[in-house]
Amino acid sequence: MAILKIDPSTGVITVKSTLDRETQAQFSLTVVAKDSGTPSLSASTVVMVMIDDVNDNAPVFSPQIFYGSIREDASPGSTVLKVEAKDKDEGTNGQLQFDLQGKGRYNFSIDSRGFIHTATPLDYEKTGSYILTVTAMDGGSPPGTASAQVNITIINVDDNVPVFETSSQASKIREDVAVGTRVVRLNATDADGNELMFDILSGNTGGAFEIHNSSGLIRVAAKLDREKIATYHLAVRATDRGGHSVTHNATILVIDVNDNAPMFTQPSYSKDIMENLPSGQLIATVSALDKDKVITLVSATR
Repeated sequence: MAILKIDPSTGVITVKSTLDRETQAQFSLTVVAKDSGTPSLSASTVVMVMIDDVNDNAPVFSPQIFYGSIREDASPGSTVLKVEAKDKDEGTNGQLQFDLQGKGRYNFSIDSRGFIHTATPLDYEKTGSYILTVTAMDGGSPPGTASAQVNITIINVDDNVPVFETSSQASKIREDVAVGTRVVRLNATDADGNELMFDILSGNTGGAFEIHNSSGLIRVAAKLDREKIATYHLAVRATDRGGHSVTHNATILVIDVNDNAPMFTQPSYSKDIMENLPSGQLIATVSALDKDKVITLVSATR
């Protein structure tokens, strides 16, 4: 279908139907002029018609949702991803500028090519992901705009040391408990979400205790004897998979039970006394010891 027409008498070229520069930006017309003589003579010329652009197309994003990821230890200025938008108009009307909106937008920047960069240090433990809106605006008047969603995932790196959340209060256990008896569970956490491994570094004389390497539960591992060791000071370490570790001092008090009989300091006592001693006169002192923490009473029988 013809888009342009020419008046055969005046030579005026006019538009016959709607123009669309994005469909056809120029036309090359061959115009022929004929006289009325006999024979008829003619001449021809080429007329080039250039269609000027108007801002009749808004930018278009493809796709409508963009995804990117970046490590939390990336330095400011690191590239996260590139968004794509096109505008069919030309010149200023087709030149795009981008802008980011949404919570956390100040942590990122976007350039005129659509590249999104980090603008600040990131911290996975504070914010693990961002959902932003990117807007493209062309240079027309009035400008055309379009929007799309940007999902940015922050990749966790092991940058935190584990922390013990256990009280420093001493734990108590009777000396007569069976091997395997639970003593205390030590709680530790890692802000990176890593699993922790526990082990006893020192203070576990005679291997009296053991700790479960993943739960931090301390149990009795050997027969206890308060009369030999009444207090244990265990240095317990929690280590994450990145090698970061922290140490906690766990004090365990062994509680006495009455498992020892008293013993006199000598097998027998002998003392000569006068028959006329007054009542209450000191005759002799006998001594007895008990390894347990109990009061020993000494009595005499006749």
